[in-house]
Amino acid sequence: MVRTSRGGLVPLGSLLFLLAAAPVSAQCVGDCAGDGEVTINELILGVNIALGTTPVSACPAFANEMDQVNIAQLIKGVNNALNGCPEPVATATATSTATGVAATSTSTATSPATTATATGVPTGTASAVATATVTGVPTGTASAVATATATNTIPPTVTATATPTASPTETAVPPGEAVGGRVAYMSAGLGGIQALVAAVVTAATNDGGVAVVSGLPPPIETSQCSISGETTQSCTEMGMDASKTIRVVLGANQCVVPGPLGGTGEFDGSITIDSDPLSINNCSPLLFLSGAYDVTNLTVMLRDSMDIGTTVAADLNGDVAITGASASCLVGSLSLSLNGTLSSTLLDGSGVQVSFFDTDVTMTNITYSADCVPLIYTLTFNGDAPFTPIAAMPPALTNGLPAEPSFDVTFVNFVMKQNATTTPVTVEMDGTITSGCLGGQFVMDTLAPMAIAAGQLCPNAGQVSVTGSGNSKATVIYQSDMSVTVTPQGGQPTNYPSCLVEELQMCVPA
Repeated sequence: MVRTSRGGLVPLGSLLFLLAAAPVSAQCVGDCAGDGEVTINELILGVNIALGTTPVSACPAFANEMDQVNIAQLIKGVNNALNGCPEPVATATATSTATGVAATSTSTATSPATTATATGVPTGTASAVATATVTGVPTGTASAVATATATNTIPPTVTATATPTASPTETAVPPGEAVGGRVAYMSAGLGGIQALVAAVVTAATNDGGVAVVSGLPPPIETSQCSISGETTQSCTEMGMDASKTIRVVLGANQCVVPGPLGGTGEFDGSITIDSDPLSINNCSPLLFLSGAYDVTNLTVMLRDSMDIGTTVAADLNGDVAITGASASCLVGSLSLSLNGTLSSTLLDGSGVQVSFFDTDVTMTNITYSADCVPLIYTLTFNGDAPFTPIAAMPPALTNGLPAEPSFDVTFVNFVMKQNATTTPVTVEMDGTITSGCLGGQFVMDTLAPMAIAAGQLCPNAGQVSVTGSGNSKATVIYQSDMSVTVTPQGGQPTNYPSCLVEELQMCVPA
């Protein structure tokens, strides 16, 4: 007999059946002792494993399918400690082949474990078999058999058999969960475009002390940044009149300037712009309307007054067109085509990398700081942009793998507004998103601006409405404790402890 988490006794033969149908060790994350509950000591052990001070082998119950202990696993463990371990269920997977139709379907049947009997003295070796009959799609039947073998338990002649019946189901991502868990990554990734524009404008307009480096054609001007570091400029005029073009090379070397709300921005890297042959192209004063740009190893560190913030790294190229002029900061509004990668990471190493494939973005309604760092702006996206989440440090726990599954996105007139003059920064996102990972097309509307504190990915305030396929709707509310509440239209609200939990990061099965 074996004692359950509720204090009851289960016959050993029944326990064999449960093991055969669905391993209970996967049912309760954090139950290191296997006693059906998660204690404070076990939570502390899980944290030590996540920090790398204790091996995963000390508590395999905390590990995910990749044998790693991450934030999502720790959150599951805390929930199990607060709410108790979930009841074990039996799961059988069956593959059925349609009769007369050239198609094969796979379905999963889940049902509570039924009883099984066993007699005899605990000796020898026994096998327990669970058989499930599942009706396939479109036609046909199939049987799934799961077998477990135990040593020194019951006589080898004893077999326990159960036959549950269930219908095949398909996992889908509801619209609220699909968008509610992705807002953090989309906001962090797309907002990084601001750093690219800031780097261009800061290097092009920096009017600090100027020194001309002689002997290099063309002359290179070096300007001291307002706090520390320097920017460099070189500009070459080619051709004349309507055919005249210019090549501008902008550089930054640990250039630190004031940022929003008492913070700073630091720029490193280089940007090359080759203008189109238009009639207005000058090096002095620097003036061009459109051209091709190339960003190489650009790094921008944006920090608040507490030295907390985001690091943006970009390797991008494409076309740029200035569609409006600013008297002091060169760019009033602009259009960009994006090719390459851009990553935004927090101090703990977590963040997201975005890949662009000729993705179009316009930046309008720009309000700058005195040092030409964009504070308020609107970005409009059209095109493809796959996102790859990045796991938090230490890297030994992740081996460079993403924290959660990557997800592909196609934007259609998707508008992102950001205001960095508020504390915390506020973000609004509205428009159409199409994603194979998320199972289709969604329309997103911000009902209340989302507030994102420095050093965080998840919003701690804000409300979003999401409309999915079939006009299914849901409301997503971000709470001050970093939890997320998703309420489907006409349904009951579901609360998640974080926007980064596994339940909000799953893709629709292919």
